[in-house]
Amino acid sequence: MTSSEIPGAKPLCLILAAPAEFSPKALSLGAACVVSALNADPEIRKGLEARLCNTLWGESTSEFASRVAAQKPAYLGFSLYVWNRAFLSELALKLRSLLPRAVFFCGGPEPSSQPSSFKPGHPFDYILCGEGESAAPLLMRALLSNPSAVAIDPFIRAELMDPEKIPSPWLDHSILALEQGGALWELTRGCPFACSYCYESKGEKKLRRLPLERLKAELALFIEAGVEQVSVLDPTFNADRERCLAVLDMIAQAGSDIHFSFELRAEFLDREQVRRFSQIPCSVQIGLQSAHPEIMQELGRPFDPQLFTRKIKLLDEAGVTYGIDLIYGLPGDSLDGFISSIAYALALRPNHLDIFRLAVLPGTDLSDRAAGLGLIWDAQPPYLVRSSPGFAATELEQAASFARAVDVFYNRGRAVPWFSVLCTASGLSPLALLKEIETALRLRKDTQGLAELDAQGGYDHSLIEDFQIDFSRSLLLHRNRPDCVDPMLDLISLHGAYSRALSEGQESELELHYDPELILGPTGQDPRAFAKTSRKIKARYWLGRDEEGDIDILPLASPQAKSGPVAGANGPTSGKGHAGGKGHAGGK
Repeated sequence: MTSSEIPGAKPLCLILAAPAEFSPKALSLGAACVVSALNADPEIRKGLEARLCNTLWGESTSEFASRVAAQKPAYLGFSLYVWNRAFLSELALKLRSLLPRAVFFCGGPEPSSQPSSFKPGHPFDYILCGEGESAAPLLMRALLSNPSAVAIDPFIRAELMDPEKIPSPWLDHSILALEQGGALWELTRGCPFACSYCYESKGEKKLRRLPLERLKAELALFIEAGVEQVSVLDPTFNADRERCLAVLDMIAQAGSDIHFSFELRAEFLDREQVRRFSQIPCSVQIGLQSAHPEIMQELGRPFDPQLFTRKIKLLDEAGVTYGIDLIYGLPGDSLDGFISSIAYALALRPNHLDIFRLAVLPGTDLSDRAAGLGLIWDAQPPYLVRSSPGFAATELEQAASFARAVDVFYNRGRAVPWFSVLCTASGLSPLALLKEIETALRLRKDTQGLAELDAQGGYDHSLIEDFQIDFSRSLLLHRNRPDCVDPMLDLISLHGAYSRALSEGQESELELHYDPELILGPTGQDPRAFAKTSRKIKARYWLGRDEEGDIDILPLASPQAKSGPVAGANGPTSGKGHAGGKGHAGGK
């Protein structure tokens, strides 16, 4: 018996979602928006109730199918993305046998970008293309008025909605911020740019901005709910300068401790924008993709390295935490070119450097041209490139190894405050140092337990720190820099302990060779010079939060004597908040 057969009960429509991970950045916002649109329609609300149904992290399709079937829905919608199409398609096939009388439909980027890859009835009865808040109500109104579904086109194509009329899944509680640990906050739809690798390359060029009054109400809800972090969903937050400033002012005036993350174009930054970013708890993510102008030009994204560097410097000088994205496998790129892009990015000292293999997404301009460019890629999600004229398959695997080295050592290892110091101590450039790290990780992965670093979900930062310390000691001794070993290892230990106190609330006991205030001071930035001018005082210290919540270092020999908070309000960093920034606070 379905919900429609229960006396007095409305038929139930479940919108099923499978997030890529359990984090605020991966909330099922699109599916929640469809739920909101269905429940906001008076005609539909009389005939059914819509609810969001998320899979649990690690749940099998059989478990999810049993949980869904137990609710006896009459209608099932599937929110399909590149990362979950196979999972949700398998789920739909299993639910077909459990709910033979239910109506199945799907929507999202996958069917919207390539509707021809979906055959009605296998396993979906209806395919929704375009904006779900418009397409799903169109289908439901048709089904409620025509239960036999006579002459209903299986492909539903809907017009774009007026942003003033798009309901908020936050304000109607279709999705709850506290249950998710954070919020994904949509501000704008559309993108004025045409980067050929992005879904937006053929998408809507006109920006549709959600009303500021709605945004103010959602922000107030986040604050009231005690949300700690908000990821702003806006393809290029600073594409409209005045709107960018207005939203930043709104956040600043609200006066909360919420940490916000934004996606920006570095080229559009100016001092006033940067000043406003510096006034709120936030981090910004910037797409570099490649440091080679000729490659980016072919992708519809002009790039000026000198301009990019100047704009990043504005963020650095203002103490704004920033991360950078790179893509390997781009048309016209090579392994050497990609590695030089990493070197360029590391020289900018980002809080984290996120690196991805190129995905040839269906429906993009790149997908249309990929064969002519000599790209070979997977026909099934996630559509990853497998080779190109300049990037052999084996070289892509080498690039993946370098990306892993950056992720483990620099990102998850929280190395940004001291990475350049290790370069100075070893006499190596960032690129040469990265090559040493990649070799060490590749050789030790299977024999020394470092495969644990690839585990899904949480990770133990101290395990990575152990590797960083062993690696740094061996490197400096091999480079004939024994005098740099103790200052460098003290610096790594202090920053690691501070980051764990800040991010996880963890206390640490440290055995240091030098006074921590000196190590964290300006002279500590050159370990070789530091070792010549500083006296060793080997001692043990406690590092953690005091009763007021500040992070202190206490000499264990005299627990009443405090050395004071670690290097000021931002901790032992350069002022950018690196140790507790977006990429380092809890890992990826």
